Amino acid sequence: MSAGTEDIIVAGGGASGLAACLYAAGYGLSVLCLEKNDVPGKKLSMTGNGRGNLSNLHMDVSCYNEGARSFLSSLIGPQATEETVRFFREAGVLLRNEEGYLYPVAGVAKEVTDALIAACVKKGVRFLCNRQVKSIRKEGAYFEVKDPRETHRARCVILATGGLAGPRSTGSSGDGYYLAKQLGMEVTPRYPALVRLLTAEETVSSEKGVRVRATVSFYAGEELFARETGEVQITSKALSGIPVLQASGEAARHLAEGRDVTARIDCFPDVAQADFLSMCGERTEKAREGTLADLLRGFAHPSLCRAVLTAEGMSGEDKTRAVPGDKLLALLCTFRAFPVRIRAADSYLQAQTTAGGVRLSDLTPQLAARKTPGVYVTGELCDVDGRCGGYNLQWAFTSAKTAVDDIARILKNDKS
Repeated sequence: MSAGTEDIIVAGGGASGLAACLYAAGYGLSVLCLEKNDVPGKKLSMTGNGRGNLSNLHMDVSCYNEGARSFLSSLIGPQATEETVRFFREAGVLLRNEEGYLYPVAGVAKEVTDALIAACVKKGVRFLCNRQVKSIRKEGAYFEVKDPRETHRARCVILATGGLAGPRSTGSSGDGYYLAKQLGMEVTPRYPALVRLLTAEETVSSEKGVRVRATVSFYAGEELFARETGEVQITSKALSGIPVLQASGEAARHLAEGRDVTARIDCFPDVAQADFLSMCGERTEKAREGTLADLLRGFAHPSLCRAVLTAEGMSGEDKTRAVPGDKLLALLCTFRAFPVRIRAADSYLQAQTTAGGVRLSDLTPQLAARKTPGVYVTGELCDVDGRCGGYNLQWAFTSAKTAVDDIARILKNDKS
């Protein structure tokens, strides 16, 4: 069965798909959105722990994966955030600044999704849900887009199907990669990103773990590839917290390439090294007649102290006088670079986004497929991943606008 002809078919009704629909409708273009889930915007409705962290005032290409920075240089910056604030204001969603992080004033991500859908419907966008795109084929001046029930036609197509993160909650299955390959694009290796890292050995005995403000340095072999500061959660099986999530995509890539990955945790990130050594010297002098448990009491979380002692082959019952002074100092200095071997990133079930995707060199600066003009790729489907803090959603919105602006220009020229 064949349906009518649209200006644009948007495959995927997530963040970039909804933004593309609304931007396109604003140009007066006819738009059909095909969404594989029963409702659009499932992932958007869960972002920011349900509060909707939509963007960030510190918007810079350095907040994205290194391989994408050159490509993003003309797209990402303060102007991108300003456009997003304007876009949501016109859709009826006011944003507020929380230490640079932009959230909806209502504090509910689901309200953002509902507002975008309502604005799209008001402007004439058609949504068909439970419609996973199966194939896209160019036929003359149009594209034929097939879903399980019918075939649709459009002048242009936007692939906004998302990546692999969150398959259980959002139905993400990576089908967009198949479609991109079908249309002549290459897809780089993909890894879970913004996800906890699983440890090679038990780090602390408590399953619930401990939380500590720390600086974590990540190494592939001896190469430092990331250093992050913030609250870190250390459990018996994993490392988590924002500093870990920020480095997780790059860690996953190194692990997939067969490199050893280690996190070194500095539990005194705000203490200068000279002050730290002075403090350690005073502590060792005062504890010479006690045990190692006495030496470490109040120095760090008890579970972490036990973990450090175990890693060094010591016991809290050992007498400090039986341990040479330089070894006592070395024990305390372990808390400045406590090593944790990483065996894997957690699965896509837990990941917030996908690292890797459609190769950017296969796309024009306007995100059009070089080998299939008229097809555009946006959002998580691209080989672009950002830090926690609204950066991935900002890319979703910016990429949608970039693609739609180009489509509107082309279609206007065709009609003139």
